[in-house]
Order: sequence, then structure tokens, then C-alpha cells
Amino acid sequence: MALALVLAGCQAPSPSPTGVSSTAATSGPLRVSAMTFNVLTGNADSSWYPLISADELRLSARAPAIIEKIRLASPDIVGLQENEGRAALPSSFLVDGLSEYTWVHPQLTLPILVRTSRFEVIDDATVRITSADDPQSHLNRFVGWVQLRERDTGRTLFVFNVHTHPYQELRFARLRSASIDRLLTTIRRVNPELAAPFLITGDFNAFHDETKPIFRDHLTKLGAAGIVDSWSLAVQDASDVVGASSFNRMGASLDGVPVAKVVRRLGRHIDYVWVPTGTEVDTWAVQSGPGVAWVTVRGRRVPRWTGVVASDHSPVVAHLSFG
Repeated sequence: MALALVLAGCQAPSPSPTGVSSTAATSGPLRVSAMTFNVLTGNADSSWYPLISADELRLSARAPAIIEKIRLASPDIVGLQENEGRAALPSSFLVDGLSEYTWVHPQLTLPILVRTSRFEVIDDATVRITSADDPQSHLNRFVGWVQLRERDTGRTLFVFNVHTHPYQELRFARLRSASIDRLLTTIRRVNPELAAPFLITGDFNAFHDETKPIFRDHLTKLGAAGIVDSWSLAVQDASDVVGASSFNRMGASLDGVPVAKVVRRLGRHIDYVWVPTGTEVDTWAVQSGPGVAWVTVRGRRVPRWTGVVASDHSPVVAHLSFG
């Protein structure tokens, strides 16, 4: 399986090679399905989610469920987050089961998967947007990006993948806000004037309906640049469990009692597929399945995972049309 080379630092996009006609068939929109999926670091242990058995938290147990979710949605583009692990990276468990994709940055925390039959990679890089040296920060955070060319038409597409700083405290919200500025700088540098179609996948650790100043800077700053949450443009919310949260925490509370594997339904998401305004979004969804059944728990009918929970996040999937 071809793995894209990992490049250090930010680079200018490579010119399109000759051999692709400028008159290639580009009539009609560029239709792309995109997924963002935080697959949960391999460093997770039972103290994080004590209601889930240690055996089921292991990457070796969760990897088949991760693969199953991706294959069910069958997106053209996948942005993964938390490709981390002391012993082994999640990607090492996933590559063989997702052989239809080219993996970009498979050894870094933010791999991007690209359907090989449809796109070829023509440029890629990573850029640090939060430094461990920043005040209040103890983590380096990055944006990974890739420039793609559609094989049939020669049309290009940029994909940016991000995981901003966690925690719902003001000091961390400020870090996230600064990282949005650096993300925008990166996007404008590699895609001047935002001229080419592009999308952003990522876990932003900030709610889509946030109202507090600074905490909502992902909405205000990206919005001011003409970049919006694809959810806000979607013709249809196609979530398989209505109101499912993208950060599922592997369970939910019923009457104040935490219950493992119940699908959390708060109607909020922190995982995004961002697009330029004017993009058509046919469907947007939090994908809870496969492996969800409606059962009675504590006297209530609720959706619950019947097997291993793939991650503490459920993927978000959007079907996009770029004019």
C-alpha cells in the first residue's frame, strides 16, 4: 500500500504536472464525501472510562469497530485525530483493513486518508499551530494538509486536518482561539485567496452552538473568513441516531446514573467538516452505527451499542458539492 511521504514544515503547493489537460472535463460540481473521526488515543486506560472493560478499551479490540465505521460510510476523504500510542499507533491496526485509501502522515497524530482510485496526492505538509511553550499549554498541536488531484478531471482539492486544544476553561479557549488564527494563516498560504476547493476536518473541542466569547472563536473567526460548519448548510441531517453527540464519551446518563454504551443524545458536536460558504451540503450526519440497537434500560427505550465502542467520538460525515 502506498504511503505518502511525511514532509517537515509548510511548503508551497507543487505545480500541476503536465499531462492533465486544462480542458479536462470539469463541468458540474466536484462532489466529495468527507469524514472526521477522533479514534481515541491508544494511551487510554480504564480510569478514563471505568464503565468500559479494559479489554474493550485496547486498540486491538477497538480497531475492527473503527474500520467498520469507516467502511460503512465509505467516504472519499477521512481526517483522523489522536493517532497516538506508547506501544503502537492506531494507524498500525487500521492500514491493512482500509487498503482502498492512501494514508498521508500515517506516523503523525493527524493522518488523512484519501480514496486512491479517485485522487492522487500532489503535495502535503504539517504545521504547528499550538506550541508546548505557549502559556498554559503542555501540548504541541498541528494542522496537517494535503493537496489532491482528481484523477479523472485534474481538478484539485485541499484538505486540512486539525485537533485543537481540549478542556472547557478560559485559558484553553484562548489557546484554541490562537490556533484558529494560525490555521487560517496556513490555509491562506497554501491556498491563496482560497481559490481552490477545500475542506477542513477536525476535533475542535468546542461546541457548534457555543455562545460564550472566546469559546466561540472557532465559529466567529472561521465564519469571518467565509468558512462554515457543513452542518449549518446541510439539506438533511442524516444521523442514524437523531440528536447523537459527536463526543459520545462511550455512554450517557439516564436519570443521573451513568450507563455504559448508551448513545449520548445532546444534539451537540465538537467534530467538524468545515467548508467555504457557497458549498452545497447534501447530507450531514453523526454516525453512531453500526452496532446500535434500541433497548430498554432503566425503564427507558434508548439506543445502545451492542458490541465494542470504537471510540469516545463518533465520526461526522458530510456529502459536499463544490461549484
